[in-house]
Amino acid sequence: MSVEDLRKFVIGNLLFLAYHELGHAIISEFDLPVIGREEDAVDRLAIWMMTPDEVTEEDVPEFLINAIFGWMAAGMMKPLEQIAWWGQHGIEEQRGFQAACLLYGDDPQIYKPVADGVDLPKERRESCVKESQQNSKSWVRMIEPHLRATEEAEQLPPGTVTVDYAPTQDYADAREFLKEIQILEELERLVRAYNFKPGVVLRTQECGEPNAFWREKQRTLTICYELAQQYYKMVEPALDEMESQSTPQ
Repeated sequence: MSVEDLRKFVIGNLLFLAYHELGHAIISEFDLPVIGREEDAVDRLAIWMMTPDEVTEEDVPEFLINAIFGWMAAGMMKPLEQIAWWGQHGIEEQRGFQAACLLYGDDPQIYKPVADGVDLPKERRESCVKESQQNSKSWVRMIEPHLRATEEAEQLPPGTVTVDYAPTQDYADAREFLKEIQILEELERLVRAYNFKPGVVLRTQECGEPNAFWREKQRTLTICYELAQQYYKMVEPALDEMESQSTPQ
């Protein structure tokens, strides 16, 4: 594994959570119906949005695949007694398996290594193709009426979407990393693509916890610097090991 692989791991997991929160924004802004847990629904929306329409074996959605393995790794790192079985979200491995199933179902031949990598059981794979098709069909039907024409999206007036990388002293490196990968600009592109009313705020900031969230009343999507730091700490041991191996003895 290279430094670039570790970087893609961090980016993939952050992007998935950013898309997840955008899913909450889309549901609330357009008053979309949700059957079941909304957290599960926006996971499935994020997976659909991160899955390309066309893919080859040489050009796979690396960020989504890294997010899948991120969920599996996070689950293995959490002690059993710390699992919030009563929580709004599924447990980490469930989220990882769900994403792997939907991705595998999109193209079983190309995404077989992903299913193999998380040990997705054969009996589960058999239902993934239909499930993936149903997920795609459902989101297309619900979201297409809210799409803007391309020209309109490009000509929106200033202030339609506000992008704000809030200043910080304690998490300056996290702030620079999020600015470098342009995570808010990616979300801005998607907000512009849909018929959001003016006034949406996309922000990174200190939160006191590793988190990301959409505030419906304030119409603000926030990504916390602590979240970026959390994913960096997951790969830090591997980076340290690589650095020690490259240092002359």
